Amino acid sequence: MPKRCILTDSSCLLPNQSSAGSVPVFIIDLPVEDATIKVEYPSSENQAGKNEKDFPVKRITLPDIDALHQRFIELTSEFDEVLCITLSSGILPFHQNIQKAASICRGNHKIRVIDSLSTGAGLGLIVKAAQRELNRHNTAEQTEAVIRSQIPNIFTAFCTSDITTLYANGLADLPQAVISRMLGTSVIYSIEDGVLSAVSKAKNPQAAVEFFIEYVSEFEEVDNVTFVHSSIPLSYDLSLLKDQVAALFPSIPLTQVPASATTNALFGANAFGLVIQQKP
Repeated sequence: MPKRCILTDSSCLLPNQSSAGSVPVFIIDLPVEDATIKVEYPSSENQAGKNEKDFPVKRITLPDIDALHQRFIELTSEFDEVLCITLSSGILPFHQNIQKAASICRGNHKIRVIDSLSTGAGLGLIVKAAQRELNRHNTAEQTEAVIRSQIPNIFTAFCTSDITTLYANGLADLPQAVISRMLGTSVIYSIEDGVLSAVSKAKNPQAAVEFFIEYVSEFEEVDNVTFVHSSIPLSYDLSLLKDQVAALFPSIPLTQVPASATTNALFGANAFGLVIQQKP
């Protein structure tokens, strides 16, 4: 039986710890750096003049291809097969970089790279499914087929008021980011085909939770419903969301996980959301 492992990135939110004897999951860290967005706007005192305002943000930096190649060398010295599952290529170009690094590797080992078209808890569900298939001693080909069939069944919606962080990561335009920051408005996004899409606005966190209640009602059969809490404490009550999930899917509890440093740097420390895994 070949020795196998899974490789993913630090945007992955795994729902629980692996049991002893499971196929190991390794994490590539996506470093977070501090940055500043400088914005110029007309002066209220002098029509010809301009004022400047700095917005501090976090943003993701990507490991270079050489570092990723070295990681594959380390793993393939110990494992015969490496299954690499990344956050969506439509969110960050990490998937493209890791594909290039994998293509450089030579030898009898097998490296498979899969774009999850997701991130956070959605990516975590896909990674756990892959681990489950490999623990059953399914082949790499069988596991990849199962994973690719499940990717379209992962749905994510999240709310954030920190659009400047999205802008810092190339996920929003500057005017939208500045206006949202100044007005304190929140935007609800979904991840569709691996790309962020703004679907609604929320006047406060509880209004976003009410949107999630309606969102989960659109599904008939699910395997998992996960709520991702914001890192910054926000005022929202999940009791109605829990009740709705229990009423719609009595055998499926509402799983709750905290955001990570990587998801904070992607979407903002006040971002929170809902991930649903629909039955195939």
